[in-house]
Amino acid sequence: MSPRGQEQRKHDRVSPNLTLQTIGSEYGTIEMEISNLSLGGAYCLSSREIPAMTRLRLNIFLPSTDGHEARLHFPIDVEAVVVRAEGVNGHGGDPAWRLALFFSRMAAQDREVLARYLRSVSGP
Repeated sequence: MSPRGQEQRKHDRVSPNLTLQTIGSEYGTIEMEISNLSLGGAYCLSSREIPAMTRLRLNIFLPSTDGHEARLHFPIDVEAVVVRAEGVNGHGGDPAWRLALFFSRMAAQDREVLARYLRSVSGP
C-alpha cells in the first residue's frame, strides 16, 4: 500500500499455488512456488536467495482450464526482475526466501494465455 493507503497495483492478483522455474540463470534451475500472481508479477517462495534487482528468465506452468494436468510442454516464458527478497523459514524450518517479481517482458501470446487463465480463476 502507498503512504496514503491506496492500492498501487495495476493488475488484480490471484493466489493459485502454481510453479515457476528459472531458465539459464547464474543461480541454476530453481523451482519456486507461486502464492500470488497477476499480469504484472508474482510473489513466490524460493529455496535459494536471489538478491533484489536480479533479472531472471522464467517459465510459469499453468494448469489446463479443461481439468487436465498442468501443461508442462507449454509453459509461459517471462522475463522478470526481483523487486524484493526477504528471508523466511521454509517447509520443515529450512531457510527460504519470499521473492516479489515484476514481469518486465512477456510475448503477447503468453500474456494473453496468462490473462485468460487469471480470468478463469478470479471468478465473476
